Amino acid sequence: MENSFVKNKLEQIKREGYGLHLEGVLSDAFDIHKKSILPGFVVTLLYFLILMIVGLSMFGMVYGMSLTEFMETAQRNPNALEAALSNIALNSKLISSLLSAVVTALITPMLAGLYKVAYNTQYGGNGSVSDLFVYYKQPYFSNIVIYTFLFTAIMQLVNVGFDEFIPGFGSFIYLILFIILSVFLVFTIPFIVFGNFSWIEAVKSSISVTSKNWFFLLFILAISFIISFIGVIFCGVGILFTFPFLYIATFVLYDKIIGFNNEADDISKIGEIQ
Repeated sequence: MENSFVKNKLEQIKREGYGLHLEGVLSDAFDIHKKSILPGFVVTLLYFLILMIVGLSMFGMVYGMSLTEFMETAQRNPNALEAALSNIALNSKLISSLLSAVVTALITPMLAGLYKVAYNTQYGGNGSVSDLFVYYKQPYFSNIVIYTFLFTAIMQLVNVGFDEFIPGFGSFIYLILFIILSVFLVFTIPFIVFGNFSWIEAVKSSISVTSKNWFFLLFILAISFIISFIGVIFCGVGILFTFPFLYIATFVLYDKIIGFNNEADDISKIGEIQ
């Protein structure tokens, strides 16, 4: 069973640790990325469309004005707009944070599908658009959604708290905290979808693995993040093609650290109905 294979690998890592090479990770990630352009483009387009629609629908509730009024006020009287933004009610911030967490949680199984695309591209030779939606099936869906909602909601509420009680420095402190936790938890979803772990097991396992080589993982993920968003330079449109790179690099890291039991029959069933 893949679950047993992963647990045995985790025990080995606890005893022996692991090594990584930047060139190998980036080279494999670029190779997979080039072969999975279409599903990567589709998931990025859907992701940003959903965020845009949800963001526009929540705009009035959060800012107390329509987007048109917001733009007009920004042009006519920037000082008035700044004052209005500083007076946004705390309850509006809290509600919007929780709604944002719900939306993020429901989108994440689709983003997790990039791991399935990367796996099939690496080992099956063909990742497809349909792979993006395999984790909307149980038991993956509930574990991904619960974990993502809790992490996003907690971080959003922490951000609101920092902004309220530490104005000016709150956002910076939040950013540092977010980066630290994101590196520790980077393998949580891969453990859910590839190891068939519960979200709690996945969180513990991710922390256990990343703590062995945290700073080097931070370095690799930072480079991957920059590559993912470098598409913004090309009139913003390029991000539709570069955004998936961070997820693919995460898959490559998981593959090199944990790996797959490709001799087991059930490996071919990853992402399928059990």
